[in-house]
Amino acid sequence: MDQANAPARAETPQPTETENGSKGNGLAWGLGVSGVVLAIAGIAVGSTEVGYCGTPFAPDDGIAQLRDTLVGLSGNAAACPGELAGPTMMAWALTLLGVALFVAGLIVGNVPRRAPVVVQAAPAARTAADRLDDLDRLQAAGAVTEAEYASKRADILRDL
Repeated sequence: MDQANAPARAETPQPTETENGSKGNGLAWGLGVSGVVLAIAGIAVGSTEVGYCGTPFAPDDGIAQLRDTLVGLSGNAAACPGELAGPTMMAWALTLLGVALFVAGLIVGNVPRRAPVVVQAAPAARTAADRLDDLDRLQAAGAVTEAEYASKRADILRDL
């Protein structure tokens, strides 16, 4: 078969590892890094001392009670739950959101992607004149008998 009559193929770029695999997946990396940063921020907020009440992750009003006793004031220990409420909610929200984003990054990064489909174009329809020319060449070369030539010629003309 010569080049002019060869079936045409649609050119589709071949997939690379970054297009087809999970390596280099920007969304997965973005989610993972954002998750780690938020989780670290949540842990930092949860580990910060709030007045004399301890930290949001480890509340301890013992120092506030001791201060109330030694200084003769009252209310330091009683104010601890209110003082810790806001930072505690912020610390847990940041930490949990960070963990959720990190897990989402792991999931997105490990979901397999489909490889692009290579589509072959239908062969170009040959005209009756092309087919008759090919048949004439075959007869001149002695590749077909007179009866085969007549039969095939009739088939081509009938398809018009």
